[in-house]
Amino acid sequence: ARLLTAAEASTHEKRLGNTAEGKTAFKEAVSLRTALRMLAERLTAGKPVDRASIEQINRVLASRPVYRQLELKGSKVVSVSQALSESAMHLIVPIAESAAWLLEHGDLSLLRCCENPACILFFYDTTKNKRRRWCSMEACGSRAKAAAYYRRSRPAHRRRTQ
Repeated sequence: ARLLTAAEASTHEKRLGNTAEGKTAFKEAVSLRTALRMLAERLTAGKPVDRASIEQINRVLASRPVYRQLELKGSKVVSVSQALSESAMHLIVPIAESAAWLLEHGDLSLLRCCENPACILFFYDTTKNKRRRWCSMEACGSRAKAAAYYRRSRPAHRRRTQ
């Protein structure tokens, strides 16, 4: 989820390694990912939020006692969450927080599945016209446009022989 830099990930990996805490956090991360995927599939199919997904998100959110603290970022004041303790579970809490924010404040009709049939990603469409089709232009969008261009630019006689 790009929540950690490579250095931060390395530090946590060294600290947690194959510890029981690390293994538990990994299992919870996989469970959260599964719940979020099922939730995204339900929502993009027009179905309501399910209780099991809410319970999984809440379980992860409950693992992190935090408080808000103000910090200066240049000339701006921003609030940041500060954890009361360090736990492996805290590494996945921001993902659960994002899901909670989306369910509470987001427009669920803007949740989309990438149109690339080989892609498994979902995205939140914040484009002006709300017609985004791919998870990213750099990956799936670029490939789809290149394939369409290739199909259009091939000579007609070669298309018929294949």
